[in-house]
Amino acid sequence: MRSEEMLCGKCRSLRFLPTSWNQRESSRNLSFTTHICVLHESRESFFASIAEACHLCCLIQAQLGTREYASPECDVLGAFVALLAEDASGFMASKWRPSLHISIASRLGNGSLGEVPEEVTDEYAEALRANLEAGRQSWQGGRTGRGASLPENVSSPGLKLARLWRDNCLANHQLCNLASPLESSAPSPTRLLNVANPNRPFLEETSAWQPYVALSYCWGLGEKFVTLRANAEDHRKGIAIEMLPKTFKHAIYATHQLGYSHVWIDALCIIQDDKADLGKELGHMGDIYRHAALTLRAASAISSHAGFFHNRNPLQLHPCRVRVTWDTSPDIGAVLNIHLTGTCSGHNYLTNRGWILQEDVLAPRAITFGSQVSWRCMETTADETRPIPVPCEVAESGAHNMRRWLYASQHAMEKRGALEKEKFGDWQEMVCEYSDRELSVKTDTLRALSGLADMFSQVHGTTYLAGLWRENAVSDLCWYVSANDKRPVQRFHNMLAAPSWSWASVGKVRIRFPTPNWELNKPKLDRRPAPAVLRHGFCASRDPINAASETEFQNLSVRDRWLLKLAGPVRRLTMSLRKEYSEWRINNAVYRDSRAGMPDVVSASAISSRIDPRFPALLHLPDSSRRMVGEVALDYPILPAIPGRAVSDRRDDEMEVFCLPLFEDFLDGLPSPHILCLILAPFELGSPLYRRLGIGYLTEEGWFGGEAGDGESLVECEIV
Repeated sequence: MRSEEMLCGKCRSLRFLPTSWNQRESSRNLSFTTHICVLHESRESFFASIAEACHLCCLIQAQLGTREYASPECDVLGAFVALLAEDASGFMASKWRPSLHISIASRLGNGSLGEVPEEVTDEYAEALRANLEAGRQSWQGGRTGRGASLPENVSSPGLKLARLWRDNCLANHQLCNLASPLESSAPSPTRLLNVANPNRPFLEETSAWQPYVALSYCWGLGEKFVTLRANAEDHRKGIAIEMLPKTFKHAIYATHQLGYSHVWIDALCIIQDDKADLGKELGHMGDIYRHAALTLRAASAISSHAGFFHNRNPLQLHPCRVRVTWDTSPDIGAVLNIHLTGTCSGHNYLTNRGWILQEDVLAPRAITFGSQVSWRCMETTADETRPIPVPCEVAESGAHNMRRWLYASQHAMEKRGALEKEKFGDWQEMVCEYSDRELSVKTDTLRALSGLADMFSQVHGTTYLAGLWRENAVSDLCWYVSANDKRPVQRFHNMLAAPSWSWASVGKVRIRFPTPNWELNKPKLDRRPAPAVLRHGFCASRDPINAASETEFQNLSVRDRWLLKLAGPVRRLTMSLRKEYSEWRINNAVYRDSRAGMPDVVSASAISSRIDPRFPALLHLPDSSRRMVGEVALDYPILPAIPGRAVSDRRDDEMEVFCLPLFEDFLDGLPSPHILCLILAPFELGSPLYRRLGIGYLTEEGWFGGEAGDGESLVECEIV
């Protein structure tokens, strides 16, 4: 069935008239557009067309709300739904015609439609027609209760497109095939679920690599269906399909329909009550997703019981072919046949899960089942609303950039014109993204990134230090705990489970890195401290948080567990917390020209707009003047004076700290640069070792002013 045959009389030929032709005098107020098309004058007309399955009306409905509101545009035009656009008649015959953008004005809210700019080839046109017909029957059957049972009838439309996307990638994408070579030399998971007969899957021990699909999903709440030592043998014999949670059923069905006979699902392929098996398989998670032929992402499933195939109206998803006419005079009009599409967004339950980030980065090819079916590989993206694959954006996200650094490092540098050191900046960006996500098991803070760290180290020849990289240690030390996050700090360092200099030491809280201004034409300090230099760095375990429970690791002294040795000048200052400053700093974002309500104890020149600290503190000169010369973003509230707790005038909320310079940073709006420092304190009373407390920004006076004479000679600081 052709798309034109699924249009109502109003939509079969969209005619855009100049605004000036509208008979209503008030239409002249529509200065934001040049052409209008009154689609439906009444609610009854609009919903009658939807009931008759008009493709364009259904597509428009998906962009709108359900409640009626006043619409100035519709009042002007005497319409219930109208389309507004700029004049495109002059571009109709041009090879370089820009894609059309049409605004929707209605009494159900506003929306927009866009043109699918890519040519819809015959194979995609056929897939779209098949999708529309199969999905339309399923939708109508589901509404009347006569539709086929899920998942078969509902999943097929999206999977037809998915097969096209996958086949196009395998045949044409050099980067994707380089990233995920489908060959027998690749490592294989210990177990896979054999779904050659999707009605009777069974657990299979592997001896060599074979093509398989990996499932990325949320475990969620509810009863868990897992493989245990007690039922592992039964699972090898076979699993009754009706016993499985719906998400697993849908994954098995999709795997089979896509032409694969094996799928990896962690709950079934890892023996969940076997600590040795868990440790082994979780340590190989990176390889499992990297070498999967395809990853299925169950974005719409809140749990393993929810499933990810849902009955939906395909007419609200797929592009609609329409005939558009732009009238430029009473006798002249320009005609164009185009595909219009909308947007389709829904809740993605994967974006908040910590483990999923690693799975997403390491999977070279992925099909996401959310509010629509979508595709993502190393080179292209596509979805049901825009089914023709298009090149990935250069800087789509931290995860996308990291994927390119892992699988196509040289290409990433050429594509972005990047310096090689930018790979570390993209790692930091990914750490920030990861920190916003949740973990069910808090001790998985480092483990859930271990596969990424292993591959990054292999590809770039770098040394991993519990979340940091030795080759970029000075910059990686600039992390801080950011505001707008109520999750508790874990304080793994106090339990000797993580080094204080690692962001992992504070657990799963929001981590950010300040963005220094490196413009060379900015004024610099007349005198500047030499920045710290890494002399030595090591960590006895790639995951010290989980290693802390092992007897062998427990017998090590803290210095033998991990150590950073930094050489640089050290400045002693006084750190304090004042209630009025703390409450102001937390509740007011500091921008270049916005320091309203600043307490008297605060010096404007000492406040940094680069950081938004969750636990702020002040830095003072350690002399009788006690002038404020900087501020600190603490890793956790170590001082007794915290918001909501009374602060006295006594100095029991103060302590001596040591500042080690990392960078010089020019802040817009201030006359001179700040010095970004690592804030340290003795690990224990009388100990030669230091521990990290946070990062701080110092003014020039903070480093060179006052009565103290330190800060000039180089000191080696051993930080644990």
